[in-house]
Amino acid sequence: LQYEEQMRRGILLKRQLDTLGTLVGISQNLRPDKPLEQALNTVATAVRDATPFRVVLISVYDSRQDALRRVLAQGVNEEMWAELSSHMPPWKSTQVLLQPEYRMGSVYFIPVDKRPVTPDDMHTLTILPETEKVRVDEWDPQDFLLVPLFDPDGVPLGLISIDDPSDLRRPDRVTYDILNLFGMFASLMIENHQKLGGIQSRVVDLCLDT
Repeated sequence: LQYEEQMRRGILLKRQLDTLGTLVGISQNLRPDKPLEQALNTVATAVRDATPFRVVLISVYDSRQDALRRVLAQGVNEEMWAELSSHMPPWKSTQVLLQPEYRMGSVYFIPVDKRPVTPDDMHTLTILPETEKVRVDEWDPQDFLLVPLFDPDGVPLGLISIDDPSDLRRPDRVTYDILNLFGMFASLMIENHQKLGGIQSRVVDLCLDT
């Protein structure tokens, strides 16, 4: 038992050190001149490197349609990505899941046995096959792990969805901490991109007026 505990602590320490290492790469992608998808792809890679979860889907909020536009995914095949990217779930449908009892910082873990009724227009895709659970903390293919992204005024910016843990376990405290941190960086990336886009639009308008 002592050996197993030492192994567990060693793995946790490695994950924490890996997270610190990836922060440097992510911070370099905070520059607003970077393409948004390229910057967010860095976050998706960091999530996969620093946590056991192998599937990461990132969506950006489209204010004109009040819906989420899925911009990238890691850990899914082309057929799955085609299915995911062909739908824009309404933001109000996502909000149904964001209940306080599921929240850990800015992360929401919604276990299947406590999940509210999911609106049909949310469009979800089950990545893993159904299996018989052996442990209490075992990940269920119908579990949700979500990181909603907001600006400082609480306006939605996007959503990170995570799935397929390599250890088949539900998230632990270290995973929550990592996702909280990377969610903050993703929010900054989207916000910076939107601000730059707004400035560029105003410059174009000024040029047209002159």
